[in-house]
Amino acid sequence: PLWTKVISTSLRWLLILQTRFVGLLLRITTRVGLCGIQERVAGKIITHHYIDKMANYKLLVPHIEVAEGGHSADPDDTALRYGHSGVKAGKLDKRYPNNYIHTNRGVIWGTYTTYKRLLKQEPNATEFINLSKEMWLDILKRLYWDKILGDSIKSQPIAEILVEAAWGGGLSSMVLALQTWLNSKGANLVLDRKMGAKTRDAINKYVKTA
Repeated sequence: PLWTKVISTSLRWLLILQTRFVGLLLRITTRVGLCGIQERVAGKIITHHYIDKMANYKLLVPHIEVAEGGHSADPDDTALRYGHSGVKAGKLDKRYPNNYIHTNRGVIWGTYTTYKRLLKQEPNATEFINLSKEMWLDILKRLYWDKILGDSIKSQPIAEILVEAAWGGGLSSMVLALQTWLNSKGANLVLDRKMGAKTRDAINKYVKTA
């Protein structure tokens, strides 16, 4: 069927926001199994090849790189509520040259400052504006992939969906929806909005039995 071959980014992000759709996504991805998924992102086709072992964040990188743009100073973006770099956009975002850059490659200023605090370092606007590939990957790994315990999830598609949901809409609400749905399938999880070992184990149990 077509849905096993093409899942749009907008669908994957939208459905995860509500509890009933978390289950739908889990059912879809567990049935994909060993086949690949192709999706069109920004006019390009990204192919995911899934193999029967623990998830790997590196397989997600090409998708996010294509999906996320460059610098943004959009005044209507909710990312602005978490602060900005203090650097005017100028030619970096020609739509809003007099506004301040708050997002670079999908990483908002608030996420960047959280990352720097984790490293016990001071945020640096110049560093943020010139965000390196190495730092971008480390942010993805530390603040998103590791937060959903991605290395120990037994489904690459499910791990990717959880990371994308957290990246685009926040971890807490996504985990609550996930826990609620898993409980409807027989899990006995505390709805604490935390991605702990019990929630991870419930995901893996579902993947095994679906």
